[in-house]
Amino acid sequence: MRRLLLTALLLLPPTALAGGQEGPPPAAPRTAATAPVLRLTAPVGTAVNLVTETVSRTEVESVEVQGEDAAGMEAALRESFGGGEAQRATGEASTRVQSRGADGSVVLVDTMLIPLPDGGEVALRVFQTVRPDGTRTGLRFEVDDPTLQQIFAGLNTEQFLEQFATNDPANNLYGFPLVPGQSRTATATLDAQALFAGLFGGLFGVGGTDVPAVQASPLTTRTNTTYRGLNAARQHVFETSSTFSPWSFGFGGGADGPEIRAELLPQGSRSATTTLFRADGLTAGGTQSQTLRMRLTMTEPDGETMQVTFRVTTEATVRIR
Repeated sequence: MRRLLLTALLLLPPTALAGGQEGPPPAAPRTAATAPVLRLTAPVGTAVNLVTETVSRTEVESVEVQGEDAAGMEAALRESFGGGEAQRATGEASTRVQSRGADGSVVLVDTMLIPLPDGGEVALRVFQTVRPDGTRTGLRFEVDDPTLQQIFAGLNTEQFLEQFATNDPANNLYGFPLVPGQSRTATATLDAQALFAGLFGGLFGVGGTDVPAVQASPLTTRTNTTYRGLNAARQHVFETSSTFSPWSFGFGGGADGPEIRAELLPQGSRSATTTLFRADGLTAGGTQSQTLRMRLTMTEPDGETMQVTFRVTTEATVRIR
């Protein structure tokens, strides 16, 4: 009702609002070119501590098995994928402003706790520099686990940042015009071949004889981001939706082991994110809903094949603690 009344008042001629007197000309509407943009102004040392809550579910759509005891193998495969039961996880993360340069560039440190298979956890720290225009550079990973650190050391982080993070509006909202309804769409392509080669090289050692031969197609993501304005807590609200192109990744094969091929199926795969920012530009949490449809094919040296098509659904909430 209040919005209806305000709309009616705005539609009235100036004389009806000013008692018959001519009022000043209305202000020009704010455009993306003249509006303020999201900036990182938090002082050095400012930190935000976050809690992440994730619920994921893997559901098998179809199973195809060739070879002996196909029925038994199909049942085992369905069981290994969790039977569609929800998996819940809670974690902690933080973002801190480490330093600010003379040119206004800010070094951010994101810290998150990664659960380990043995029930423990390890801290992963991500360093990156945010320039005054919102672009990012200087991506660096630190982790308190020698094996994981070796894996991250194999990444070409500047290439990864350039090809994906800086070109994806979901990861680069600084500099976005703060005009409610303002949207932008971008397409980002990740060189997955180089990414996985770096990961496997870090795990097995660059040039090592045990490094699997990796074949990965480029991963292309189309993302639309919209600024929705301020919420009741005076936080900036951004909504992002993403779709994916077909993508595949494979390794192995030959006489000594199976060939494994994973495919991302674009039909039914999508991601939607709501991200909140404080007035000083630091994150204030958000939500994400993602569905990925995958097909996994394993071909044994004798020609027997197993193919599983499944769907992974993830709902995540990040809030300040």
